[in-house]
Amino acid sequence: MRHFSSRTIIVAAVALIAGVFAYRAAFVKPQPTVQTIEVRRGAVSQEVSETGEVVASDDLNLFFKNVGRVAHVPVREGDIVTVGQTLMQQATGELEAQLRSALSALTSAQAKFAQASAGASMEEVHVAETAVQNAKARVAAAEQAQTDAQAALADTIGSNETAMAKTYGDYKAALETLFVKASAGYYSLKNDALDANERMSFVSVSETQLASARQLIDDFPSVKANYTLLESDLAVLRGLQDRVQIDDRAIVFISHARIIRDSLQRADSILQASTSASTTSQTAYDTRKANVRIALTDLNTAFNAADAQTFAVASAKTAKTTALTAAQTAVNNAAKSLDTARLDAQSAGQELAFKTAPLREVDKNVYRAAIASAEAEAELARQRLAEASLAAPKAGIVGSIDINVGEMATPSVRAVSLISATYQVEAKISELDIGKMAAGMPV
Repeated sequence: MRHFSSRTIIVAAVALIAGVFAYRAAFVKPQPTVQTIEVRRGAVSQEVSETGEVVASDDLNLFFKNVGRVAHVPVREGDIVTVGQTLMQQATGELEAQLRSALSALTSAQAKFAQASAGASMEEVHVAETAVQNAKARVAAAEQAQTDAQAALADTIGSNETAMAKTYGDYKAALETLFVKASAGYYSLKNDALDANERMSFVSVSETQLASARQLIDDFPSVKANYTLLESDLAVLRGLQDRVQIDDRAIVFISHARIIRDSLQRADSILQASTSASTTSQTAYDTRKANVRIALTDLNTAFNAADAQTFAVASAKTAKTTALTAAQTAVNNAAKSLDTARLDAQSAGQELAFKTAPLREVDKNVYRAAIASAEAEAELARQRLAEASLAAPKAGIVGSIDINVGEMATPSVRAVSLISATYQVEAKISELDIGKMAAGMPV
């Protein structure tokens, strides 16, 4: 049996391994290495190379949005300013007052909504209930006042009717008396002033009365016919009840009686100025003359009484109209007062119902609308106040200041010009490269 040492075994192993590698290198092909990559969408970077010029950005012209007086200009021409820096300020006193007023109105609208939503307090309900009770009491008082006024009107109508009836009764009586005296005057004229032949043969007429005597004789047939009309007028007056018709007929009646009086007056004047004719005794002449004078005096007295009653009728009518107008006015005023009291009572009742009822959705909408309107006004006031300050929209250099302190600024007049502090590149891109570019790409 052969024995091998350990060194010999190691050498043999190494030789075996080397032989294996030599064989692989000579006869076995190596497998290629494969790397797997996930396919995803992505941007493909492209570069465009062009030649351009570096120029300054555009300048800005700044204007105020509202008319206002310039109060402060904190910058000077040539100053470098930053974004948001104030360049010019209008006076803001009135705008601040408008904002405070708008904010106050907004607070008030919000408070009213909150109070309405919370409902009325017990004290407010009590006040409303008291107002309802007082309004009802005023309605009752107004109704009583209207009843009293209507009763007073009825009393006035009644008393005025009584007074008018008496006045017209006295008026008719005076006209009756006037007829009696006018009749006496007519017959005195016929029997005393004229003879049986309706002449004045018993009178020695003076030269001054001669024409008047002829006129008296010529007019007597007319006077006779007028007396017949007077009798007819009286018959009509006695049957009339309507007062307007009585007034109209009385005017005609008195005019007929006046014709008799005028003739009697003429006869009296002739007889008083003349003497008796030779065929007539002085006693007979004096009797005739005295009868005419008495008839004339009585007729004048009757006329005075009729005139007084005519005036009494007119006064009674005036008094009646005045009293009725006053009474009717009192009734009308009472009716108006009652209407007002009822409206007040209705309003008080509605107020009580409003205070005791929950707030309706429609009422909430009204309050919300008021708040929205107040908010809009406040926002508008804030905006106007903010617009009173002209700020730099970007960094730059103050170019020109066109409005000075104390001058009016308007939206059509430039206030400040701002020169840009930044630059931009201007380049011409070919048609082949323009499609490769987009806004926002780095330069």
